[in-house]
Amino acid sequence: SDAISLAGSSISFIAVPLTAVVYLDASPAELGYLAAAGLMPQLLLGLPAGAWVDRLSYKNVLVWSNAVQSATTILIPVLFLLDRLTIGSLLVLTALGAVGSLFAAVAGQSLPPRLVARDDLMEANGLLVLTRSTTSAVGSGVGGTLVATLTAPIAIILDALSFAAAGITALRMRSPRTPRNHA
Repeated sequence: SDAISLAGSSISFIAVPLTAVVYLDASPAELGYLAAAGLMPQLLLGLPAGAWVDRLSYKNVLVWSNAVQSATTILIPVLFLLDRLTIGSLLVLTALGAVGSLFAAVAGQSLPPRLVARDDLMEANGLLVLTRSTTSAVGSGVGGTLVATLTAPIAIILDALSFAAAGITALRMRSPRTPRNHA
């Protein structure tokens, strides 16, 4: 699930700023705001997100956060095709998608100890890091090619589909052990 959404996000990492510049004539300041919108949820919600997620089903958090990311991401090309995409809507959609990404990251980091035995945890975490690194490196090249071939706003559709696929994959995941008792 993580690798699927990360592969799609590699497309949007390139396509969203290009959409802002090429199709919305974004200024350098607006590109800075766009980058800030993607990071602001971590700054504002990072600490409480960990506490909230730890009290919920990690599986459900992954499903819902991928659904939020899919919905916010698909709205970018939809608004573009309807000629309704603005820098303001792109900022809001980026921030909302980043909230989903934050919750998915917290749940994803908290999940391995609940899925694998303690003795296998180091190997499982190593495989996750390897998968993320490989997907990120390969995904950027593929993302650039897709943006060049399909145009930036249309390539973003593939990211929305990757989040939907990641959510479906998370749905199929076996339920982890019960969350810790918070006494």
